[in-house]
Order: sequence, then structure tokens, then C-alpha cells
Amino acid sequence: FSSRRRHTRYIGDWSSDVCSSDLISVEYNNEIISTIILDPLRDETFFAEKGKGAFLNDKRIRVSKRNSLSKSIFSIHDDKKRKTNSHLSKIRTLANNHSSLTREFGSSALSFAWLACGKIDCLFVNNLDKNQIACGALLIKEAGGYLTNLKYVDAYNTPFELVIGANPTLHKEI
Repeated sequence: FSSRRRHTRYIGDWSSDVCSSDLISVEYNNEIISTIILDPLRDETFFAEKGKGAFLNDKRIRVSKRNSLSKSIFSIHDDKKRKTNSHLSKIRTLANNHSSLTREFGSSALSFAWLACGKIDCLFVNNLDKNQIACGALLIKEAGGYLTNLKYVDAYNTPFELVIGANPTLHKEI
């Protein structure tokens, strides 16, 4: 991928071996009310509180406004410790055929955060448990995006399934 695009969209050339993050979510009455994702390598703190928005280092963030899959950056994350979903190969094909760029970052939390702030446009994650999904679900929702399974059920209520995240326009197209 071109150097210009990388700097335009603020995506570094980090390999999946160095993508790490810390995350915390607060659940109350079976609902996530607050979440934080820390990226120590880039000194970035992503956080959201229900009804108050999503932020990166105290600045409001929103999902991208892309309206076409052909101009989108896809991220794919598969937690390989669990059984692989049969839909994942179809997703890889969709991403390769329609996306201008497909990345696998190695950290589901950072993929959630980068979707929320518009660094990536579409996110496909597979085999995550409820705790892993919790950190991204509220952040993406407060940033204006959707995070659901293939039946459009909220991702937080469907752990260990293939989860799709995107802005409302791209989510509908996928």
C-alpha cells in the first residue's frame, strides 16, 4: 500500500507482533456503560461512555464516512485459539475483491479503536468472547458505527460468532 495512503489515514507499518493494547470495560445491569482502550506504542487512549460519545486523547472521534467498499480499508481479526468460522474465507474474498486495502493487525482491541476513529472502514472479527467484544462495542456505537453478527444482532450479545463492524452505509452494503 502506498506511503501517501498510510499517512493520510494515519496507519503505521506495525506488524501484528507489536500491536498490543490494554482494555477495560464497565458493565452495569448487563450493559456496557464505559470502556477504555490504551495503545501504549502510539500513546493513544480511546474511551467512551454510554450516551456521551467516543474519544481519542480527549478529542471526539467518529467512524469514517466512506460510502463504497471499493475505497475502504478492511481489517480482519481471527482469534485462532478457537474453532474457525466458515464465513471467514468468504470475508477474505470479499475484502480482496472490493477493498483497496486489507490488513490484519493482530489486536482486536486496536481494530475496534481504529474503526471508531476512522483509521479503518470495515472490521471483521471472529471467535471473540464477550469480554473481548465489550471493549469495542460501546466505543464503535458511540462513534456512530455498528458492530453486529451476520444476523444484525448486537455483537455483545453474540460472542464467538463472526462480527462485522462499519459505519451505517458500509454495514448495510456488507
